[in-house]
Amino acid sequence: MIRRNVIKIGISLSLTGAYSMQGKSAYEGIRTWVDRMNQSKEVWPNNDIRFQLLAYDDQSNSKGVRRNLAKLIEEDNADIIIGPYSTNLIKTAAFICNEKKKLLWNHGGASAELHNQGYQLLVSSNVSCDKYLAGLGKVLPMLEYPKVKICRIFDPAGEFSCSVTNSALIGLEERYGAERLSVRDIFNRPDHMDEVFFEINAFDPDIIVYVGSYLQDIEFVGSLSRLQIHCDAICVGAAGLDQFWSSVGESGNMVIGPSQWESGIQKNINYGPDLSGVGVQMDAVDYVFMQAYGIGLIIEYCLSKCHSTDDRVLREFLNSVEIETIFGKFRIDPLNGRQIGHQVSLVQWDSGEKILLTSPNSAKRLL
Repeated sequence: MIRRNVIKIGISLSLTGAYSMQGKSAYEGIRTWVDRMNQSKEVWPNNDIRFQLLAYDDQSNSKGVRRNLAKLIEEDNADIIIGPYSTNLIKTAAFICNEKKKLLWNHGGASAELHNQGYQLLVSSNVSCDKYLAGLGKVLPMLEYPKVKICRIFDPAGEFSCSVTNSALIGLEERYGAERLSVRDIFNRPDHMDEVFFEINAFDPDIIVYVGSYLQDIEFVGSLSRLQIHCDAICVGAAGLDQFWSSVGESGNMVIGPSQWESGIQKNINYGPDLSGVGVQMDAVDYVFMQAYGIGLIIEYCLSKCHSTDDRVLREFLNSVEIETIFGKFRIDPLNGRQIGHQVSLVQWDSGEKILLTSPNSAKRLL
């Protein structure tokens, strides 16, 4: 039973620092959802209960996440804790929430390792990063070379970078067979990119897969164009974001990337509004916004069915939830809270337009 007149929604977000672009978008998604809860009697008919958003800036670092969660849990007594954006930061949040025995609602951290730690109070609405580029082999046009040369550039110390680039390799192996692939792995060295590009050029790959930070991805794509390094396909982690084209311009033409949400994906919504009912301009909605808004809808659904903010009651109920919102399908593995219902999409930029790759061989070649 909900015993207070105010339900406090607590979230740590990167409003400054390296993840601030995504953090601000996530904030708008959560804020829009909280406004929905407070403004619509159809959504939340109990007028005596209001929703209060407590959002603190973690400055894109783990220290900030620890500080914010301590305040939200120990001082603010937040009823609901929503995690930060970033695979690295969500690990810090999950560790703290596990210690504090507080349910963590994860929308913005795509860690697969997170769900192998035995955390009982954790639920994710987004697909983990080890699935991000698994469909790459299907959407690329068939390359008839005796050997298909793939160059992966990644940070060996980062789960996100390693897992995303590895998912591309798995997908390409399914398409071509491991025996047809020639793979060159290059460690990302932001301070020595001249060496990285020398190695890429010497290998002369057919497919390049690069995953760094957002800014690193942007700089990498621009450098490929400037150095005139050519191949059949380029895939980078940041290309799924709407801001990608405005950051790279024509250098981003035909670049492929993963996206957790696109408006063009057909959805059979059985809970919550469609896009016209979200109440924001389309240019303000990207997949980071919708990830955050989507986790709000899941929270909303659970609160309306459980009539309780008790974390263990909500977590137990989540095991049986199988719904589809504007963000997409939601279903978790009851054992660990990992998302198994949602799907990642692949997109390709074509003269400033982001094209959803929905069918086999639908991607265009660079050459």
